[in-house]
Amino acid sequence: MAITASLDPRATGGSAARLFLHSKPVRSGGHRIAVLLHNLSTTGVLIESSYDLSAGERIEVCFAEQTSEFGTITWTGSGLFGCQFAQAVAVSLVKGALASEFRDAEADRPRTPAGETFGAKLQRLRTTRGLSQADVAEKLGLSAVAISNWESDRSFPRHHRLEELANALGVPRQHLATNAVGLPVALPELIVSSKNRIAGLIGVGPEQVKITVDL
Repeated sequence: MAITASLDPRATGGSAARLFLHSKPVRSGGHRIAVLLHNLSTTGVLIESSYDLSAGERIEVCFAEQTSEFGTITWTGSGLFGCQFAQAVAVSLVKGALASEFRDAEADRPRTPAGETFGAKLQRLRTTRGLSQADVAEKLGLSAVAISNWESDRSFPRHHRLEELANALGVPRQHLATNAVGLPVALPELIVSSKNRIAGLIGVGPEQVKITVDL
């Protein structure tokens, strides 16, 4: 299960960037950046973010208002960043984060018609928010034709555009997922690359790494 979180990359006086697992949704104009967390465990977490973190960078992971643990970015690539905790965190913190995300996801999850394509979902989310194709295009710095092509399933947004699109619509990125065919061609390559990197980080074979994609 992917966990929605926010990242405050501002580091003053040599302090670490802060990753908030307990924060409210990111508001437009704020300094926090919306991120997704994958494979959260007692030893580390995989961070998916449009903001570039650096190998060796320290991260303060805030599980709750008064509970934080520190970690270090051990590898980077394709918008994914592996963070290894300085010491194993309590199992209760991991379970609490997963349980909280599950409750929020169930409460906020839009009911998607069976077989709805990405384009149909995008159009539905856009129109229910009273936005025109031109409005969305302006937010993303694209043409209205590009948005029209996405909604008609003639093309699919690139990986980095999905987060920008979600922010423009005011929804978590996973709300743009669909059960219908139409995933980006680069996805299998991304999964293989990620499995190899994770395997190298923890010292196992790639065949022992399982990545679950919730669509």
